[in-house]
Amino acid sequence: MKLKAIAGLGILATFGFATPAAAVQAPVVVPLQGLETALPMDAPTVRTGIPIPIPSEPSPLRTRAMQHPDPALELPQTPITSDLPTTVLEAPMPQGFDGEDLGSARVTSGGSPMAAKTPGLAVGRPFALPHGESLGLPELDDPQAAILAPALQGDVSSGLGLAAPSV
Repeated sequence: MKLKAIAGLGILATFGFATPAAAVQAPVVVPLQGLETALPMDAPTVRTGIPIPIPSEPSPLRTRAMQHPDPALELPQTPITSDLPTTVLEAPMPQGFDGEDLGSARVTSGGSPMAAKTPGLAVGRPFALPHGESLGLPELDDPQAAILAPALQGDVSSGLGLAAPSV
């Protein structure tokens, strides 16, 4: 039985029905060699990646501002997750007075997970629930609306330092 379940999950993952275990990024190296003609030093290098956002299943919208349990019109928030890539900007240092290689200056930004939610909207029904006093007919109700703001969560860190010269 276990073998069938594992094989079934493998088939689902093959066709893209399973959730990805790791974030997907497209690596990018920014070509800056053209700067060598304008700068009196070697061109810096920039290595980074392009995060590919992965949308998840929208969560149902439940607000305390709405009196009715089910709104007439609902646009739920959609969670989107991705990883910010590690970015490295490295510029070679000029040679010292005695011709010694000083290495390179490096600015880094470490990779970190990011989570976002799209805005959400709910509009209430224009009728109140039926009462016995009104012979079971619904009455007009005050219009109600709820707007949920987008959200972005993450932790971005950076560093500045000198890299030792390569021997």
